[in-house]
Amino acid sequence: MSPLLTFIRWIGSHGSRAVAISLILGTLLPPLSAMAKPLLPATMFLLVAMTFLKVGLDRVGPWLRRPKLVALAALWIMVVWPVAIGFVVWATGLAETYPGISVAVIVTAVAPPTMSAPIFAILLGLDASLPLALLLVSLAAAPFVTPVMAHLVIGDAL
Repeated sequence: MSPLLTFIRWIGSHGSRAVAISLILGTLLPPLSAMAKPLLPATMFLLVAMTFLKVGLDRVGPWLRRPKLVALAALWIMVVWPVAIGFVVWATGLAETYPGISVAVIVTAVAPPTMSAPIFAILLGLDASLPLALLLVSLAAAPFVTPVMAHLVIGDAL
């Protein structure tokens, strides 16, 4: 067996340890982290693609055929959460004191869920089919929902 295949198998069976090791190495060796930075987009794509392969669309399909939970979770993540964060930013006075930081906080809250949610579910030993279905629905809705929510919560600050 080739060393690369052995390494990939080790990562597959020890995913959480591999993530911890990569975080420690990236923190302790900033030049290594800087060298690996250009590989981040391709790495994220491969991780998501492998998640699709590991989970399989046959396990995501039932969530999309009975979309109530996925729709409620997407509504929570893309509408309720940004409004709640916007209220906290407004109530604390952060918007007046630090407008740039408040815009960054709101834009982060309005963004769709991260691509790594299904991957972290797998690393934690959880079923990744629901996070994957939520990711697909949220990414499909993001071009329509995100600008509206950003305008409602931030206003003309953008």
